[in-house]
This record gives sequence, structure tokens and C-alpha cells, in this order.
Amino acid sequence: PLRPGTELFQEPYRRISLSLSLKDFVSHSTPQFNMVSAEQMAAVKANIAAVRGGDVSKTAGDFFIYFFTKFPAHQNRFPAYKGQAIGSLASVGSWKTHTTNVVAATLTLVEKAGDAGTLAAAAKQTIADHVSRGGVNAQEYADVLSALVSFLVESLSVDKAAWEAATGATAAALKAAF
Repeated sequence: PLRPGTELFQEPYRRISLSLSLKDFVSHSTPQFNMVSAEQMAAVKANIAAVRGGDVSKTAGDFFIYFFTKFPAHQNRFPAYKGQAIGSLASVGSWKTHTTNVVAATLTLVEKAGDAGTLAAAAKQTIADHVSRGGVNAQEYADVLSALVSFLVESLSVDKAAWEAATGATAAALKAAF
């Protein structure tokens, strides 16, 4: 029996009842992966705004150094950086533009973690965009997101739990999109 003010929706393999309240909608509208609370998304978005309000190119370059230090094998996935010493990467011609674009795109994707449908569509598009670049697998995306959380916690003292929730939902959406 349904409570007054609820509607019945069908999802694959199960039936759920949704209340018209935002709390119930958020907690029951996660078809493929856990969503992030409004409070967590507010914290993540505030942190992203702070990154964007600062020297994004420097932050992006610093993040990539951090990422390649934490996951050295991933450096070889980037032809321009393959075989380069970590200390010389900033002198690679495409470094500033490439690292800034990747970090900006990653932050934009993570910002969508509060909306399952938007995140799922963006994850599919992200995967499609990388096919011509040799493809990126789910573990590589997870490694980027994991390193991003660690980097932001260490460098900006962000809300770790909020970022873990947002990047966890993002990684799950990317994995589900394969």
C-alpha cells in the first residue's frame, strides 16, 4: 500500500515508491550508483569554485605531478609525457593547456554527482570522448579520481568525505557507462 502523495515508479528488477519530498526522491532515485547528499555536493561545489577562482593552471599542473607520482604507470598513457622525468614535465609544450583541460573536465564531471541522470549521461560522453585517444578504462578513471581527492585534501584541506562520496558516485557512473 502506498502512502497518500506518493507515486509508483518502475525500475529494472524492482518497484519503488517515491514520496514527493526531496529527501525521499534523493534517497530513492539512484538506479546505478549511490548519490551524494545535498550538503556533500554543496561542499564539493564550493571547493571547485575555490579551485576555479585561483590559479587553475598551476593547480592542474601540480595535480598531474601528484598523480604521476602516485600512479607512475599512468604517465606512459600520455605520449607527450612518456619517458619524461617528473621534474621536466612542465617544460613539455602541451603541459599547461592539457593539464588544465583535463582537470577542468574532471571537476565539471564531479560537479554532476548530485544528479544521477545528468551524471550518467556525462559519464557516457566522457568515455566516448576518450575512444579516439586510445580509450581509458574504469580503473584509470578511478585512479584519477582517487588521486584528485588525496591531492585536494592535502593541498586545499577539502571535505574528504564529501569528495569521496562525489568521486565514488562519479567512478561508479563511469564504470556503469562501459
